[in-house]
Amino acid sequence: MVGKYFSKRKALAYGIAMSGSGIGTFILAPVVQLLIEQFSWRGALLILGGFVLNLCVCGALMRPIAIKEDHKNIPEFPEQDFGPEAQKEDLKQWSICSPLIKVWSHKYLCQCSWQEYNFLLMPDFVVLAVSVLFMAYGCSPLFVYLVPYALRVGVSHQQAAFLMSILGVVDIIGNVTFGWLTDRRCLKKYRCICYLLAVGMDGLCCLFLPVLQSFPLLVPFSFTFGYFDGAYVTLIPVVTADVVGTASLSSALGVVYFLHAIPYLVSPPVAGQFAYGFLSSHY
Repeated sequence: MVGKYFSKRKALAYGIAMSGSGIGTFILAPVVQLLIEQFSWRGALLILGGFVLNLCVCGALMRPIAIKEDHKNIPEFPEQDFGPEAQKEDLKQWSICSPLIKVWSHKYLCQCSWQEYNFLLMPDFVVLAVSVLFMAYGCSPLFVYLVPYALRVGVSHQQAAFLMSILGVVDIIGNVTFGWLTDRRCLKKYRCICYLLAVGMDGLCCLFLPVLQSFPLLVPFSFTFGYFDGAYVTLIPVVTADVVGTASLSSALGVVYFLHAIPYLVSPPVAGQFAYGFLSSHY
């Protein structure tokens, strides 16, 4: 919906929209713990369900809009007379033409489906999808294992929790500021390069993490990784829209976010098993 409603400042709009999840994660963590202590987990889930129910109000305020690219896929039908006599003639011929109509409608539906998902054969989209898949495999374990890693290198519990707070807040800042920057006229044509820069910086941060074994070194790591993580998350839908266009954006984003979610499900336990095996063999 954001991609259809905004064109000039699309990256900034996505950045503000994406920052909501970071703010919610940052605020809801202590709130959920307080709700569980006061109302048990059942009551906490009921209250959170009431909060989520407000999304229906937000969705009701949205209205579908027509864009230029949507009109290109609308078939043109010849003008016909739909008066009473014409309707009678159509009813007489319906029994004869119904098999042909069924075949035609089936072919048209197949053609519409193919036009909606033809972006899957675009080389640029394939490269983008593969980059999102492999990048998420490398970055997702850090959100789970940053605190255990900080504790293992001698950082206190309060300082380890503070590292995650820094990462979450800076992630929100990266959502908004990087979206605003890439909407500038000088950078609008280079959004793909900005996306590659953000992914590359996250990769470099993860590469240097084993060397950072003290709290003063982990603080700038949390700042840098959090900022560029928010930056690339903001640019995923923007770059996808630039690659496939607005008409196929919903389907393309569904594929991209599906590939982005698989590593977040698989990578943390795999990384934990690998780390456990590595530590067991060396200590």
